[in-house]
Amino acid sequence: MELLDHIVKIIEQVGFPAALVLMMVVLAPRYALRLLEVFRKIMDDFAGKLVTGIHQVVERHEAVINRAEGITSRQEAAVSRLEAISQVRWQNGGTGMGNPEWTPAVWQDETALIKIAATKYGLDWHFVAAIRKAEGGAPGREFGVLSVKAPSYAAQLEICCQTVRHRLIQYDQDNQALELHEAPDGSQAVIYGREFISWFAGIWAPNGASNDPGGLNGNWSRNVSYWYLHLMDLDHPA
Repeated sequence: MELLDHIVKIIEQVGFPAALVLMMVVLAPRYALRLLEVFRKIMDDFAGKLVTGIHQVVERHEAVINRAEGITSRQEAAVSRLEAISQVRWQNGGTGMGNPEWTPAVWQDETALIKIAATKYGLDWHFVAAIRKAEGGAPGREFGVLSVKAPSYAAQLEICCQTVRHRLIQYDQDNQALELHEAPDGSQAVIYGREFISWFAGIWAPNGASNDPGGLNGNWSRNVSYWYLHLMDLDHPA
């Protein structure tokens, strides 16, 4: 007997509502198993994609860590090279940044380190580099940090950036630290104003300081301003 004949006979015997309930009871387990199988496949597929996604995130994270470690290694190597070169230069009677023996390659290394440190503190790297140019200190005094212990180039740079940021925040509470500077290419560059630089000089390199018997601090603001604008203009040539 065909399946349809069975269904018709059941309906005739028990009535349509009861027959419908019976068919649901008989057929439901079969379709429920199919639904469960479909659901299981969906979950397996989702789990596979989730695991793959987690692996990709972990791999990207490891790649970022490896790049960061590589950058740190290069920074440390650059600092070591700079400190070694500085030691040799000063042992041979070097006189700081004005020395013509200071090669572009060495300054390029310094610039890279200064940019990284300045970015960390949200500073204009040109200003930090201008301090380095104006100070031109011997090893352990590269940025003119004398009030606290800073025996290495990295320590000098770090304290310089910390101090500039602190003083910028302090000055900007009651004054405008920024102003516009027209660069050689005609663009308007945002720079630290001359009034801020003059105010900062009174803290960083005050006139009459006990460690400045020659009175060189009197030229500090002018020297830093010159180097600051010079380095800025180099980034915006005509």
